[in-house]
Order: sequence, then structure tokens, then C-alpha cells
Amino acid sequence: MWTLYMKTCLVRLQTAGPSSSQTAAKCVEVFNRAIKDGCLSEEVVCDWLDVLKCRRDVAEIDRVSGMAVDKFPHSVSVWTHRLDVLILTNADHSVLMQCLDTALLTIRENDWLPLWNILFKWCLLNSADGATTEALLERGVQSGVKVCLTAKECYLEWAVQHRDITFVRQLYKRCVRGVQSGVKVCLTAKECYLEWAVQHCDITFVRQLYKRLSSSKPLSVNFFRKYLEIEQAQSTSKMKRQRRAYEDALSEYGTNNTDLWLDYIRLEMSHKNGSPENAGSIHWRALKALNEELVQTFITEYTLMQTGHL
Repeated sequence: MWTLYMKTCLVRLQTAGPSSSQTAAKCVEVFNRAIKDGCLSEEVVCDWLDVLKCRRDVAEIDRVSGMAVDKFPHSVSVWTHRLDVLILTNADHSVLMQCLDTALLTIRENDWLPLWNILFKWCLLNSADGATTEALLERGVQSGVKVCLTAKECYLEWAVQHRDITFVRQLYKRCVRGVQSGVKVCLTAKECYLEWAVQHCDITFVRQLYKRLSSSKPLSVNFFRKYLEIEQAQSTSKMKRQRRAYEDALSEYGTNNTDLWLDYIRLEMSHKNGSPENAGSIHWRALKALNEELVQTFITEYTLMQTGHL
């Protein structure tokens, strides 16, 4: 009943005219009573926070989001609202990190990415403290990959020795899902790190960063494409740097990405310092490297590119 009552109040608040302040006061009263009685759902709390954001009621958002994470500590939506609020109120970096650390301890590892995404966006918008931002990006690059993988390997080894095969199989499935989540965080962090570096550092730093980040997996196609865009935007960029980046990308995705091969060929044929005679050898390499089911697709796309239709 409380949930229905609160939803009705929210609808009235969103459609209220001159009496909106009175309606808002009533919503606050109803919300507080529902929270006190422990009768408010996670969905309604998130809706209420959205309304408060629209009304830019910063003090109330801060209060409600703080109460919400105490009541729904395992909710990703509630924690994302909390992080949004802290950023909105220009909270100190240490407060943001404390919030993130608490959230990561209470929600499932599979659900970490939305929280990290909020902080990655904050990194790109925040220019006050470069060292602090860089440290956060470094943490994101390593999150859920190195330590997590080692811990899960040990856990599986222990389970084989002390638990039955059913438990081991269930644990394996959980570990795989968790690793995939950690990989997503790491991939996003690397892309964001490059984007941040090009905004706040010189090209020498960006190139060194690319070299370091590309030396360890996981790596995404977008990561390589971001770096290629950065190099192509440089007035002094050497062709060999772009070739090296394409070779790096193809070493990871040359078997299942026709676009990378086509773009590499297009670069050699159209760049002022390109070598059109290399197009044939790249084409031949693509036919050898691509998965069998993609070969015909590549041939068709290459033909369209040659005739100016792609």
C-alpha cells in the first residue's frame, strides 16, 4: 500500500502546477513515513531520487540517497544514484573512493561496471587533480583482473580438494561470470584512460601510455581505434605509428574483424605517406587470417571499397 501511495504522490508531483511546493512537501512527508516503517521498495526510492534530481533539490537528494544505500545495500541502481549525488555536490575524491569501495563490497561483482562507468565519466570531466584522476584510472585498469583471477584460481583449487564436483562446477560458473565483469571494467578503463590522457597530457605521454596498456590483455577494438584517432589527429604523426597500431589490433582481432583489415588497406591507399602497393599483401593476409565464415564477407566488402561503394 505504501508503494502505491508513494507512486501516486510522485505522479502528482511531476504534474503539479503552482502548488508544486506544497505537493513536494507532502511527498517528503509520505516518503519519510514509509522509510521509517520499512515499507518502501527499491524501485520507488530510485523514482523519488530521479524526481529530486529533476527538481535540483541537492540537500534532499543527499539525505535520501544516504538512507537508500543503508536500506538497499545490494542495489546497483541505488549505489549509482549515490555516486551521482556525490559528484553533483562536488564531494572530495576520498569520499567518492569510500563510496565506491563500500559499494564494491556489497554488490555482486557482475554488477560493478555501472559504478565504474560513472567514475570514468567523472574522470573525463574533472580536471582539478590530474594525479588523483590518473590513480583512479590505473585502479580501473587493474580492477577485477589480476588479483581477482589469482584468488579465483586458488578458490577452485581449494574446492577440488575439499568439496564435491557439483560445488566445483557451480563455483566455476560464478568465477567465469565474475571474470567477464572484471574484464569489462578493465576494457572501459583503458579506453577512458587514453581519452583522458589526450585531453590533459602531451602526445609523448599518450604514446607511452598506449604502449604500456596494449602490452597486457584484455584489449578492445575501441581501445585501438581511439589510439588510431589520436595519431591521425597529429600533424607530425608518422605512418609507421599508425601501421604499428593496426598490426597490434589485428594481432588481437584479425580473425574476426573485417573492418580492421579494410581500414588498414584504406589507410595505405589514401594516406599521403601510404604505400598502395602494400594493399595486396594486406588483402592476402586477411584472407589467410579471417575465420572461414567471414572470408566471403571480406571479399564482398573489399570489392565494394574498390568500386567506391563502401
